[in-house]
Amino acid sequence: MRVGETSGCATMSMLCIVLSQLWMVPTAVACERRDAAAQQTPSTQAQSSADVDEPECTPPADPAAAEAATEPGLAKRVFREREVLGTQFRGHLFVDGLPIGPDGAQIGKALELRRFRVSFARGMAFRWEAIGAAELASGRLELKDLYFRKHFDVLGTVTLGNQSEPMGLDELTSQLARPLLEPSMATALAPGRNFGIVVGNRYGNLHYQAGVFGAGTLQEGLRDLGTAFTGRLTHRTIDASGEVRHLGFALGVRQLTGTESFRSVPEVGIDQEFLVDTGIIENAVSTRRGAIEYIETFGRWSIRAELMRTRVERDLGPDLRFGGGFVEAGWVAWGEGERYDDGKAMTSRAPLRTSAEWGDAWGRGNLTLTARLSRLDLSDDDIQGGSETNLSFGAAWDLGERTRIAANLVRFVELTGPNARAEDSLALAIRLQYAW
Repeated sequence: MRVGETSGCATMSMLCIVLSQLWMVPTAVACERRDAAAQQTPSTQAQSSADVDEPECTPPADPAAAEAATEPGLAKRVFREREVLGTQFRGHLFVDGLPIGPDGAQIGKALELRRFRVSFARGMAFRWEAIGAAELASGRLELKDLYFRKHFDVLGTVTLGNQSEPMGLDELTSQLARPLLEPSMATALAPGRNFGIVVGNRYGNLHYQAGVFGAGTLQEGLRDLGTAFTGRLTHRTIDASGEVRHLGFALGVRQLTGTESFRSVPEVGIDQEFLVDTGIIENAVSTRRGAIEYIETFGRWSIRAELMRTRVERDLGPDLRFGGGFVEAGWVAWGEGERYDDGKAMTSRAPLRTSAEWGDAWGRGNLTLTARLSRLDLSDDDIQGGSETNLSFGAAWDLGERTRIAANLVRFVELTGPNARAEDSLALAIRLQYAW
């Protein structure tokens, strides 16, 4: 069950309590080593230090530890004590503009603080680490992550707390690494961040994550209730030139407490207008989800695709079936392309070799052009939430490690449902992104 947005006071109180307890945590800082050694191919390197969703890591000083980090077989994370003890804080903000609104002609809002996120990482005793993040998204204050994590040699990485369930390419991809401004509409069918325990590890080309979950915090104004099991299994191959081919499957089952709902913005987050929305689905007993995902890189090109299906079982009335998916192609005009994070089985932000300079910006930084075709269908039987098909074009220019400017043009190819309007045809959104 997903319930609607509540007062931000409770979330703020929870966040204050969490942050006040940070200084009581032991000062030994555990940092996971995900950067590959020199002999590792570029496509398998981890996220750059500009990505704030994970703590910044530095290579271990011990050569034996560095060698252990690259040995084949079980994925291993190497920890070390940082010289500066304490808690590491990072964050980012997105400021969006909407020159052309979703009606295709109206001048939209000039500027909006789309997202402002602050995250922390702090080491604990016995090489555990605590990670958390809170976010102000279009006026809503939400606690995103709050979990504890440790890697065990045989079992793998164990994560306990409020975290993303392992399903959905865009749901699992860092906000800083997404080539377009907003995730695909199919993400509306993926579970959100919920409280649970997840075990994950890599065996050669195979990577798995599996976990059990309860209710979580508000995510984009909605909250999952009930209990769930979610698992993800991926297989990747890396050729001699470092090109990656990735295929994954994810399954999830959640027992509900009476209601369920799904909705999505039209891949333009400013103003938070939900053009497809099921509303509250009554008498919902359970939700079953399935997803197939694909990633491939070749030269300056990359492809990502995902197909998702959801079935909602009800006490009264027939089962409901909703579906969605997307196909996305990216081309690096100049600079570096995205990397493959072997520890997460997911793409990550590209490293930056050169930064744009005043008066000499052309050809510097990373510039990626992306096209995406996506669809979401939330209509079945007596629930007519509408359906939407979008064609999006985007340009993302990383000027430096901390700064990106981006623009997206979204064409509404097909739009039906109670919230649809005949003039919904085009939207143009721009973004200034800064991370620290």
